Amino acid sequence: MDEDIRDKVDIRHDDIVGLNFIRDTGRHMFRKHCRQGLRSRIMEVLDAGDVRKEAEGEWVDGIRVFPRARPTWMLRIFTRRFASPADVLEEARMYSLVEACLGQGHIAASSEFIVDYIRDGRREMLLCGLQAFVEGEILDPWGFVYPGHLAELCRRMPAASDGDADVRVRRARKSAESLLGRLRDMVTTAGYIPDLSGIGNLILTPSGNIRLVDINNITKVAVDDVVPTDDKGYPVCDKSIEVMAILERELAGRPFDRNDPLYRLFLDPARMARVKEIEEKFYRDRQKQM
Repeated sequence: MDEDIRDKVDIRHDDIVGLNFIRDTGRHMFRKHCRQGLRSRIMEVLDAGDVRKEAEGEWVDGIRVFPRARPTWMLRIFTRRFASPADVLEEARMYSLVEACLGQGHIAASSEFIVDYIRDGRREMLLCGLQAFVEGEILDPWGFVYPGHLAELCRRMPAASDGDADVRVRRARKSAESLLGRLRDMVTTAGYIPDLSGIGNLILTPSGNIRLVDINNITKVAVDDVVPTDDKGYPVCDKSIEVMAILERELAGRPFDRNDPLYRLFLDPARMARVKEIEEKFYRDRQKQM
């Protein structure tokens, strides 16, 4: 019996091209991405010629170099089992909601598609996404531990025609203001918020734009005293709003208003203490499962 691709951890190129809905033309190679989500298997889609250059090298000015193959797309295979077509369509609709609220400038554009996954003679609905690859540095919201962190991120990226590090710092601050405005509109009008809290979910591009690349976990914002958790038991709503406050302070360069109704509720010290307990339990439970 073939192992279900949604359960498989060590996924290789042959596993992907062996799927019934993938046509292997030889033009592309699939490689497991270094970061994997809790809800999807993520594979880099690489040009086969670039992979050959990476392995065999090429001569540049008399020196043999081995350039790392750069993904053109990211293939996401969702691990969730769907009970009905309505369930899978609702899941896909949430990604459209994020795109509509945040705009193309703040997300990694993705095309979701539903396929018949055939395994051992059985057909199941499988949700996948083909997502644009976003180049840049991970913007870890929990990593702002000193004033020059943003400038260092911008200097770390290779110089480009988009300007020097100082220009990119200014663009990043402006991008943060734009993202925060769109996030607040999404919370107040649509009543949802994406997962901003995971390390690797936000990327700072070489041009200084901030983009959300993990759009798999969109949660309802409940304005009450109950701390909500996602299907994995993580308090993603509260932690994402905490990230909004961090982005206000560290990137937009302004202290967040504790009298703001959103922050007054979610950043209340007693509530944050409860959130911390839930978060610690989440990590303890995950550790037991590993």
